[in-house]
Amino acid sequence: MKKLLCLLVAALMLTVALTACKKDKTGKSEAVNLTVTAQDREYAAEGSTDAFTYEFVNGKTVRITGFRGSNTPHAVTVPAQIEERPVTEIGDAAFYEKVNVTVVTLPDTVTTIGDLAFSGCDQLTTINFPAALRSVGKAAFAACIRLGAVAFSADVETFSLGDMAFYNCKSLRTVQLPAALTKVPAHCFYKCDQLTTVALSAALEEVGEFAFMQCPALTTVNLPADAITVGDYAFAECTHLARPAWWNTAEKVGVNAFYNCLA
Repeated sequence: MKKLLCLLVAALMLTVALTACKKDKTGKSEAVNLTVTAQDREYAAEGSTDAFTYEFVNGKTVRITGFRGSNTPHAVTVPAQIEERPVTEIGDAAFYEKVNVTVVTLPDTVTTIGDLAFSGCDQLTTINFPAALRSVGKAAFAACIRLGAVAFSADVETFSLGDMAFYNCKSLRTVQLPAALTKVPAHCFYKCDQLTTVALSAALEEVGEFAFMQCPALTTVNLPADAITVGDYAFAECTHLARPAWWNTAEKVGVNAFYNCLA
């Protein structure tokens, strides 16, 4: 698992490095505006030893880029404003493998959670997802092995999840996805051993490959219709889940999508 997460981190770092500069028509390198107006700064949370590093985006909003705090596992509250600007993003790997974090409270201003943002936070049990949230990145909560429930706002107009967003969340039991979600991406809930119930939207169009593979406790998934695309091994080894009536007649069901599910 750690090797896989390290590979993802390496890929992200390479992407940043490759986009940090470009060449003009003469072949000379020139700086690219990455929309950040300042280097990482630090904000100390009032009344605690917690501190957040952050950066401005377009000079108007704040992206949290890192966190440090007491080694004792504890709850963390992300500020709604820093320097009179709203905190709208939790950046890539901002809380990566912070094993001292148990509960995270995000402000209503947050719209984006980046790739690997909370990955490997193995003491994290609870996090609220603000109504304004529109995007959760790749492997954002991968290996958060104590996270118990996920519930997103039903009212957003657009919403996206990244691949492996909740991969290997072994304590995750219930998932409430927003009505605007049209795709559950690849490996999104792969190896969520305790997952029992997933509420899907009628607007859902696709379940990616391996999305719910090896979720043996899963008993209820309201797949909206036989017009949906179901990827290879999407529900394989969900040994307590009944296959939908149309599973072997629909055109868009992948290889072994319901392998070893109930007949």
